[in-house]
Amino acid sequence: ALSVVGCRPYDVPEFLEIDTSETGFLIPLEGDTGEQTTFESERYLQDRKVATKRVQIPHRWVQTGRMHWVGDWMDVVRLVKVDRSPVTRQWTADAASGTASHNQAIWIESKDSVGFSVGFDCTAHIKEEDTARFLYMYRSKSLAEMMDTEARARVQEVAAEVAAQYDLDELRSRKQEIIDAVRQDVIPFFAQRGITVTTMGMFGGFSYQNPKIQAAIDETFV
Repeated sequence: ALSVVGCRPYDVPEFLEIDTSETGFLIPLEGDTGEQTTFESERYLQDRKVATKRVQIPHRWVQTGRMHWVGDWMDVVRLVKVDRSPVTRQWTADAASGTASHNQAIWIESKDSVGFSVGFDCTAHIKEEDTARFLYMYRSKSLAEMMDTEARARVQEVAAEVAAQYDLDELRSRKQEIIDAVRQDVIPFFAQRGITVTTMGMFGGFSYQNPKIQAAIDETFV
């Protein structure tokens, strides 16, 4: 009698919305395993870009028990969204002035082994036509996460290479050279990864690891 009256749970329609500043991709969760190699391509993601701002997630019934009504409705596709909104970061040693509450300054060292930090600010966004490339390169990462990790590390690497070529006395007059080197490297590097860097600059002065150095410089100018 139970097998006659038993029925599956109702498949409740599932809708997800995509914000105007986001781009959505519907990624199949099931398919031919022989096509898995194409899943890792930028073109594959580009073909699955969603044009609408509200999508319905289709479901498939999966029986988990002996009776036909024992089971679950499982998603057939997954909606992945890329937020294109601009993100600004200020990497400083001062928690009161930077984006984060902890020390995020760019620490570098001069040719004569004097360690110091400089502040950098950077603004970036993702163009609509670059969303598939960004998703392919960074998968589940957000733009803010990439700026605080890979972008910041890239800025520090380039700035350190320039700083290592000059003694401290000479380096203080080479700030523009550091900024130019960072821009010439960072902007095209991340453009190839779907990130458009719109502003990149240095602000503030050098903050030395040894506070006596700054005191000596101040006394000299006085």
